[in-house]
Order: sequence, then structure tokens, then C-alpha cells
Amino acid sequence: ASFFPAVLSLPYWNLEATLSLGTRKLKLRLNQDAGLTGAYRHFSTYIPEEIGMFGKLFAEKCANWRIDEDGGFFPAPPEVICPDFMFVHGASGHKVGLELFHRWHATALPGRLEFLKTHPETPLLLGIDRALLPSGELEPLAQRYPELAERLFAFRDFPGVDRVRKCLTRWEGSAFAPPPASSSASPPARERARAGAPVRRDRAVRNCRRGAAGKE
Repeated sequence: ASFFPAVLSLPYWNLEATLSLGTRKLKLRLNQDAGLTGAYRHFSTYIPEEIGMFGKLFAEKCANWRIDEDGGFFPAPPEVICPDFMFVHGASGHKVGLELFHRWHATALPGRLEFLKTHPETPLLLGIDRALLPSGELEPLAQRYPELAERLFAFRDFPGVDRVRKCLTRWEGSAFAPPPASSSASPPARERARAGAPVRRDRAVRNCRRGAAGKE
């Protein structure tokens, strides 16, 4: 019921089905010439009002980011994740997705949280409708998934630009920060390493000289 009206919006299409009527097997074949029309608006021209308003306000308030109109996806075998919004960081070109979980997405939310817990490298933020949260608050969920707290935010009906901007700012500060310099070796160990390097080179020189003398 949801799929076929979308097919009817295509300029060219062909559909075949096998029908069982009692003991009879019949073939149904339809294409764009059948003259059928769907109730859906054309996908390429219709943008919901709240999405258009969000895009306009986001461009005004978020100078460091822009919305990628082409979208994108993230692999999550055996499925793929198609975010509701894809943001591009202006300075670095990094892309970060935003997936919104409304009240009718209750069954999908636990799986997405578990996926991000085991795949934290996936650049994906989650906006969660307060209707899915205990008492409408995000804190219990953030405590359950502390490693995801920086990429979660709550909204009601549709997210505001300020909430998304704050989440992107937190991501920008944590994900794009340069890694700290390695300090695994203690100062005495580093000193021994520096002192040992010339010894190894001298030993190599002596071995080369011995080899040359043997050939003579």
C-alpha cells in the first residue's frame, strides 16, 4: 500500500505479479501506460515545511557547517543507515549524519544505540523524540550509554536548530581534535633509546669493516 503509490510517481515503470484465483494462476502486467495515478506528491519538488524552515535557520546560525543536499549513507551490515540530514564541516570537509527517532521508531532505536556502541567510528548523531524517553528526559539513556552521550539529544516533534548546533559543536571538539602526543615511554627509557642508537650504528660499521677485511 505504501510502495505502489511511490512507483506511480516514476516516469517509466513496469510491474509484474502472479495472481492465484482458486486453482488458476494469472499474470498481471502493468506499466506507465496504464494511466494509474498515485496520491503522493512528486518527491523531487515537495519539501515538508518544517524541513525547509530547519534548513533556512541552520544556514543562518551554523557558519561552520552546511547541510549536504545529496545526503549519504553509512554501512551497518546487513543494512545501511540513511540519515535524515547529512552535515559537512566547512573547514575539514568531514561529514556527520543525523538520524531522527520519532515515537513511531521505538523498535529501531535500541538496535541503533547498540550499533553505535560497537562502532563508535561511525559519524552519526541521534535525535530522540521525548515520547521515547522515560519521563521525557535524556539523562537515563545517556547514563546507560555514556560513550554515546555526546552524540545524543532529545527533541519534541521536530528538533530545533540550536540543539543540533550544540551537538555538532560537541562532536567537532571531540572528533576533530588532534590526537595527543604519545608518551608511552618513560623519560629514562627514551634516554636509553637515544643512547643506544649510536651503539647500534657503531656495531653495524664494525661488522661492515670486518666483512670487507675478510674479502681482501
